[in-house]
Amino acid sequence: MTTEQLNLDPTVDWVTMPQAAQILEVHPSQVRRDRRILEALDLITYNQRSNGFNREVIEVLWKFRQLVKERGRINAITAIAYYTEQSNER
Repeated sequence: MTTEQLNLDPTVDWVTMPQAAQILEVHPSQVRRDRRILEALDLITYNQRSNGFNREVIEVLWKFRQLVKERGRINAITAIAYYTEQSNER
């Protein structure tokens, strides 16, 4: 996986959807699609009313975006699903 790091001020613990899109350098609709995938994989939870993300979720979204850049969207999702399934079997 890439060594590129999330450049987020350490004092930030909450970001809105538009801020997340800016941090991740994607359109807000892409953030929503990524969020839904990661929710389906049980990697994050999202409160619809909050319309934002805590730091932990932003970090997961960032890592997912990096994996997508490296492997492509389908391969990234497949790899996560495989590793998640393997972990759950243990």
